[in-house]
Amino acid sequence: MGVVTDTSIIIGFLKGHQPEVDYVEQALRNGTLTITAITVFELKVGLPANSKRERLLTKFFQQVTILPFDGQAALAAAMIENRLRSGGEGIGVPDTLIAGICLARNLSLLTLNIEHFKRVPGLEVLTPVSLSSPQA
Repeated sequence: MGVVTDTSIIIGFLKGHQPEVDYVEQALRNGTLTITAITVFELKVGLPANSKRERLLTKFFQQVTILPFDGQAALAAAMIENRLRSGGEGIGVPDTLIAGICLARNLSLLTLNIEHFKRVPGLEVLTPVSLSSPQA
């Protein structure tokens, strides 16, 4: 099963936090870093055009696989939203869309936002620590 890297991990990497830096650098070297179009949106929204950070992110995005939000992901996200909303446990639109992309493609999610994503039925949630443990 493949792994999608959540926005929280990329933000940690950009801020120089460990173990996010080690994970992202290794995944970039291996050509295995995968994010969603939602993460692209979350990282780019509000950035001035042609700012240093915007240019750096544009280069970064050229080195990763970006999964789109398509029809299958929309159906999965709607199912997630309906189920969580009925239990009063919504996780917010961006996280619901990311989870929908992962479920539609049968992918795990690497995140620091465990509390939100563990509410999603059927989604395997990983942390950088769980990836480096012997059981992962």
